[in-house]
Amino acid sequence: MYLATKYQYFSKLECSLSADLARLSYYCRQWCLKTSAAKIVVSCFHLHNVGACHELAVLLNGQRIKYEHQPTF
Repeated sequence: MYLATKYQYFSKLECSLSADLARLSYYCRQWCLKTSAAKIVVSCFHLHNVGACHELAVLLNGQRIKYEHQPTF
């Protein structure tokens, strides 16, 4: 599954993705499924090199999600 969003600022992007993952986690708990922060990665694609080395701080159930600079799908 992919979650995608678009914002001008990294802080809004991080909040939005964290909220989306919280909703997904709640949905999974409703169906007796488990989400695993160890199996989830986050990445950011952008057109400006200024933010190229910025790592997103996205949380799932209080755990930080691993950032991958060049993810493979």
